[in-house]
Amino acid sequence: MTDALRPLLALTPDELTERVVELGGRPFHAKVARAALLSGVRSYEEMTSLPAALREALGAEVPLLSSELRHTTRATDGATKLLLGFPSREAGSDEVETVHIPPHNPKSPKGATLCVSTQVGCPVACPFCASGLAGLVRNLKAHEVLEQFVRGMEVGPIGRAVVMGIGEPLLNYKSVRAALDVVNAELGIGARKVTLSTVGYPLKVREVAETQPPFQLAISLHTPFDDERELLVPAMKGVPIEEVLAAGDAWYSATHREVTYEYVILGGHNDTPQ
Repeated sequence: MTDALRPLLALTPDELTERVVELGGRPFHAKVARAALLSGVRSYEEMTSLPAALREALGAEVPLLSSELRHTTRATDGATKLLLGFPSREAGSDEVETVHIPPHNPKSPKGATLCVSTQVGCPVACPFCASGLAGLVRNLKAHEVLEQFVRGMEVGPIGRAVVMGIGEPLLNYKSVRAALDVVNAELGIGARKVTLSTVGYPLKVREVAETQPPFQLAISLHTPFDDERELLVPAMKGVPIEEVLAAGDAWYSATHREVTYEYVILGGHNDTPQ
């Protein structure tokens, strides 16, 4: 993708303003276009508050989105899984999944929870998770993480978010943080309604905690035994659970937010009578 065809959300507000002015618009038109996209508008033609000539120019030079909706799967409980394709450096595209999860109570005013991915493929390679079978392909860019929210809003309103899709968020933290800052500031999803899930790299957990991150933390633990955890979470081989828990305590001390510990229950492994 050339610089001239960078999608709207890949441009910083200042870059978008500069591009809009180059195309004959006024600086405030950039804010109008960005706000419209983040509020659910999906074409420049619908942005009638912009001059017709500018809408046409933006349509030719600044794509609204870089992602392509490849497939939609709906479960009986109302959850909707979106398969999204992003441009790849190689021929073809890179794909990730995003899941729109409705509240248990259909009348709940909280809105749905969106589960987003942070990498194409995953380097952690947990044997029970299909996401890591092919290994890591690449990190998602900030606008690619953010576009998952835009696509999720096409399914329905979003009140919460979990960064628990494909990938290890802390290994792509710069892009993830940039996207979540926008989610918090421009989509109105509060910091306590966003949870990032990690396998718990101790040093990275501590580093992020010191930045006062705008989200909650969940650590995928899966077992209290070091030898078993090395089998279930190969990326954590040689990292004692004690260090992971200590990092979680450090997170709480720095942010004053509780840490959630997650388990995938696997019969015969971490779910036995013992």
